[in-house]
Amino acid sequence: CTGGIDFLLEHGGFEQILIPCLVGNHGRIHKKPRVATMVKNSFEWMLYVFLAKHYAHEPRVKFQIADGYFVFVEVYETTLRVHHGDWVRYQGGVGGVEIPLNKAVAQWNKMRRADIDILGHWHTLRFSRNHVINGSAIGYNPFAISIKADYEVPQQALFLVHPKWGKTVQIPIFLE
Repeated sequence: CTGGIDFLLEHGGFEQILIPCLVGNHGRIHKKPRVATMVKNSFEWMLYVFLAKHYAHEPRVKFQIADGYFVFVEVYETTLRVHHGDWVRYQGGVGGVEIPLNKAVAQWNKMRRADIDILGHWHTLRFSRNHVINGSAIGYNPFAISIKADYEVPQQALFLVHPKWGKTVQIPIFLE
């Protein structure tokens, strides 16, 4: 887990590396989700705490560990709401995951507005005006088949945030 961070520290020339950390359905301890205590019932959360302690004396690395479902990150004047995406309910209907996601975002924006939602969970890369659904690093596999995901090669999302224009460049990073 530390190899990528160490590489960026050694070769990236960054003044600061901010790592938003959130939990989802993959690392939960119980079969049924524990909504109110999800972070404390997650192996992912435990890993983030260990990593934060490992880098506690490295001032260039900052972990932003969620204490709930969302992590909010401010990049210039753009607010990012980062979450796993498993709270978006989608049963394979016409229009894809974007319709229930847009409905969820509208409700969440009543609590705290964000310019862009960033999530994974759906194993299919999608860019939209107000959200980015990350692809799957492992690509098409038995789980992707079981949820009837579109076939796609292993890939991750990359986008840039401009100080004035917000989200601009959006490209996939292919992992094959």
